[in-house]
Amino acid sequence: MNVRALAGSGTGVKLGWSAFLITGIAGMLSLGLFRPQGERGLWVTLAGAALGVTLLGRVLTRLFLRPVRPDVIPEKTRFLAELEIVLLMVLSVSVFLQATGGAISPWHALSYWLMLVLAAFVRPSVSMLAAALLFGLEWMHARQGLPGVSARLLASHGLFLGLFGGTGLLVRTAEIVMSRRDERRRRTQKVRQDQEELRDFRLMGPVTARNERDRAEQDELLGKASLLEIHDHILYELRLLRESLQVTSAVLLWMDTAGQRLKVVEAASLSDAINGRFLESGVHFSALKGTIGNIVRNQLTMNIAPFPFAASALAYYSGNQPVGSFLGLPIFEQGRMIGVLCCDRADPTPFSEAQVTLAQKGAEQMLRTVATERVFSQMARSKFEQEKLYQALAYMNRALDLQSVVDAAFSAIGSICPLDEIAIVHWEDTEKKARILGAQGELFTGRVGELLSVNRSLLTLAMENRHFLPVNGELRDARQIVVHESISYADMNSVLVQPLIEGDRAIGGLVFASRERGVFTPQRRDMLGALANQVAIGLQKALMYQRLEEMATTDGLTGLTNHRTFQERFSQMLARAERSGAPLTMLITDIDKFKRVNDTYGHPIGDVVIKRVAAILKKQARNIDLVARYGGEEFGIVLEATDAEGARNAAERIRAEVEAQVFDSPQGQFKATLSIGFATFPADGAHKQVLIDKADKALYYAKEHGRNQVVYFGGI
Repeated sequence: MNVRALAGSGTGVKLGWSAFLITGIAGMLSLGLFRPQGERGLWVTLAGAALGVTLLGRVLTRLFLRPVRPDVIPEKTRFLAELEIVLLMVLSVSVFLQATGGAISPWHALSYWLMLVLAAFVRPSVSMLAAALLFGLEWMHARQGLPGVSARLLASHGLFLGLFGGTGLLVRTAEIVMSRRDERRRRTQKVRQDQEELRDFRLMGPVTARNERDRAEQDELLGKASLLEIHDHILYELRLLRESLQVTSAVLLWMDTAGQRLKVVEAASLSDAINGRFLESGVHFSALKGTIGNIVRNQLTMNIAPFPFAASALAYYSGNQPVGSFLGLPIFEQGRMIGVLCCDRADPTPFSEAQVTLAQKGAEQMLRTVATERVFSQMARSKFEQEKLYQALAYMNRALDLQSVVDAAFSAIGSICPLDEIAIVHWEDTEKKARILGAQGELFTGRVGELLSVNRSLLTLAMENRHFLPVNGELRDARQIVVHESISYADMNSVLVQPLIEGDRAIGGLVFASRERGVFTPQRRDMLGALANQVAIGLQKALMYQRLEEMATTDGLTGLTNHRTFQERFSQMLARAERSGAPLTMLITDIDKFKRVNDTYGHPIGDVVIKRVAAILKKQARNIDLVARYGGEEFGIVLEATDAEGARNAAERIRAEVEAQVFDSPQGQFKATLSIGFATFPADGAHKQVLIDKADKALYYAKEHGRNQVVYFGGI
């Protein structure tokens, strides 16, 4: 019996009765009221019966009532549920053993088998508590002077409890390892099968007998490959949306040609209530009914919170699923509605404007994925060079950061035609200039990463017109500015600028050049145009990934490292210090009387103070140091390779600069001060938490003894 599954599958745990019963039974056991030679009163018998009935009821409830997904239940609730049923089991076994002789019971091995089962199926902390309770109750019973019970016997019982518990833990660990190994084996086998299928479809490896295939069969195979790519991209983007928006489900619905029915294309969901019939078999449902039908009829975005209907109002749910808020976005292509992007979550608050914008960007990416795959499918039906392009774009699909996108783009371009010069340019809205993200050749040597003014250039014209230039792929005037006036293409006989289009705007361009004439044939221009679409998708995906990474690691108000990331990096820095033997110092700072600032001048002014202090900390820190917003008006700083004296000097500079600041407010100007406490490795401690605690104590001392000062823990 899987104890953990029983313990964690309930939707909620009412521990009032159980806590009372567990406490009472444990007390009775410690007094030996269940021993065979004792006089049992009616209330003792009733207590034992209540224990058995309660345990049986809990087991039956968790076995036969349909559970909610465990990840929907709060972790604390799941822990208490697991703890409850384990304690009930332990007490039931203890009552039985005490009633049959206690430490000398002929059934005493039952406690070892219980320990083996618990260690194998419940979390280690709970199984350790169970072992301690089993042994503790037996020891307290034995203290009452039971005949035949010696200290050696009790010690052997404790040893066997530990051995059986350890065996159960080993079984559990082995099961986890084997499960992960099997999963890796299945994944490897699936990848191998996919690769063989892709080679058969001429999407990987050399082209050998492609033209021997019947055209209809070839079209069918290419269509299947395109569908696979579309589903993979859409599922990835839906998962990205689900994680970034913190929703239960992100679902893409697609319209049929008549505009009357929808089907689930892909769904990224944490819920078991997703309608598997629609997801697995592609069954259509009416596009005009329910909440989604309102989106289709009105062709407007719907942001509903709190959501007033049952989950069944959303056709993609077939079971009970808490829905607190819902976001539905219609998707249009060339003025015609072709689908709906749906997001829902249990939180009843509406989606923010930023979240709606992020969902819209995700929908645009999915639409562009479909459009790009259409082009790729058409291209792959004609020429050998198109086949090579499709193969090269496999690199692009794996790219998640900007440099990987650039490298993959160069690889794909090289598979289409040989070129002397390639440049990938991204338009920076904030700077109103173009940044060179990557280049191959001699013209951009040393200029990658540089911002250039591209006014009056061929690149600007191509971006404004959203069309490749020059039309015939050759410069009519050698003096024509292609990217920047400092970069001459006079020696190039073939030049082509492909704009990078994202949504309804140009975000940059691909600039190609060759000394040969006639390189950019119509066919190659089409392929490079399709590649430009893919590069635009890759760049936007990389930028979105970069933004999500920044959101996950930085504080939104100050731009500093957040508390969670601070803890991770602090551990890494401390490990480096331990290996190298270099000192390291932890500083904790706090803005003095910050509550008074908020109460007097308002929270917006308080935010200004926090941001300016953060900017000072960031400016004073070195590149190797770590600066983070620790919480509220507190900041944490880790100074690498810095002893107590160096840390005090750095802290004094920070304190003095903050003290010199003057802040403006409607009530007039004011100043703020900073208290700083610090502790140093290895002088004050070798563990992270020890250093944090001591730095915090030094900060407390600074605030209690006048504020606006720097205090070293070792000097208190």
